[in-house]
Amino acid sequence: LSMIERLSSGIKMDFEVKRMEPLFRDQADYDEFDQRHAGHQVKTADLARYSGNCYLGIDAGSTTTKVALVGEGGAGCVTKLANQIIVNLTIAAVSEALVLATKAGADPEKVYQAIRSGLAGSAVLDAKAPMMLARNFQPGGKLSINMKDIKNVLATAHQADVPLPLSAGLYEIMTSLKNMGCLDNDHSGIVKFYERLAGVEVRPQ
Repeated sequence: LSMIERLSSGIKMDFEVKRMEPLFRDQADYDEFDQRHAGHQVKTADLARYSGNCYLGIDAGSTTTKVALVGEGGAGCVTKLANQIIVNLTIAAVSEALVLATKAGADPEKVYQAIRSGLAGSAVLDAKAPMMLARNFQPGGKLSINMKDIKNVLATAHQADVPLPLSAGLYEIMTSLKNMGCLDNDHSGIVKFYERLAGVEVRPQ
């Protein structure tokens, strides 16, 4: 069985991805929902969890949720894991870049402003770089929760025989941050790992 089939069938997994009931019975059911909710936006409070066959894309600071049907039961869980890979590895890349800029003598605020409109720009960059620069690590997404997600990513990958070297390295970074007492930080706090290695702190000059 594929990973999605195993999630859908209710076979017990070794990790903490919860099996969730499909939000939609079929494509027709989803299409009816789509007609009722223009742009697929609904109140987040009305959808309390990720569903087994769809992905709920919650925008930062928003009270609405974009609902996308992504496949059979279990596909929503896999989509959630894919999202967490991209988000957390992007934060790690932003951290590396701003620490390099700082150590090399550039103003990391100016570097961020210079690159944000180019190909390096992203929603993650615009959400997390300002937090790093302001030393604001109040959690929007706690590092502890994201560490659990990356653990689930790796467990899923191991069962599917998919090597994920970047995610594996990120989990070790998160383990180091756990030992530094940073698990209650926002996951923008990943920058603290790189700051410790380089002996600098990312701040505007």
